[in-house]
Amino acid sequence: MFRALSTITIAAAAGYLAARQLLADDAPQRIESLPEPARRPALAARRRLVAARERARIALNEGRAERMAAEAELTARYRDQAGRTTDVTQLPRGL
Repeated sequence: MFRALSTITIAAAAGYLAARQLLADDAPQRIESLPEPARRPALAARRRLVAARERARIALNEGRAERMAAEAELTARYRDQAGRTTDVTQLPRGL
């Protein structure tokens, strides 16, 4: 059991480090210095990682936008139910 867990941990760490290297800014130059048989798989892996990173960035931005819209909707609903017409966070301090 310990051996399998160690192997999985080492493989995960190696995958993480490989992904970091493939996503680095200087990765295209490093890939070009690889032997010919290794270039095509490395370039394909980099393309997949860059595309996945972009999809994740888009999903995070959409999630932020949805959260902000939900917060605004809940705030407006609260103000309606509480009978508030003014946003108290916008009032000058000391009032």
